[in-house]
Amino acid sequence: MKIFVAVLCMAAVAAAGYVPRTPEDLNRARGVCVKKYEITTERIAEYRKRIFRETDKETPLYVACVFEQLGLYREGAFVTDDYLVQLGKGDGARESVVGCYDKSEDLTIRAFRTFLCFIEKGLLPEGY
Repeated sequence: MKIFVAVLCMAAVAAAGYVPRTPEDLNRARGVCVKKYEITTERIAEYRKRIFRETDKETPLYVACVFEQLGLYREGAFVTDDYLVQLGKGDGARESVVGCYDKSEDLTIRAFRTFLCFIEKGLLPEGY
């Protein structure tokens, strides 16, 4: 009986779909990625000013890492439906979001360039 209840609980969670991440989740993800890629305080200050450079070796890695930590970028692709839920703009933003997807062979650069397009087009969730 306990196993049956556990299976039902897991099925309910799976059926619920993507749960939007909170600002705390975002800060946790950033912290993990800052530590993982040894991002300097100077670089973090630039990120807060929306200064992101592809030529900085660690910046594309950091950006991809944050999206991966939040479950929005998996296996080299953004999870469109989940991103739309996080964005909170509904299916009406799908075309714009998908239009930002970069096709670079390098999966990290792909995430980074897509992120830059999201910034340019106003397609970042609040607080990002």
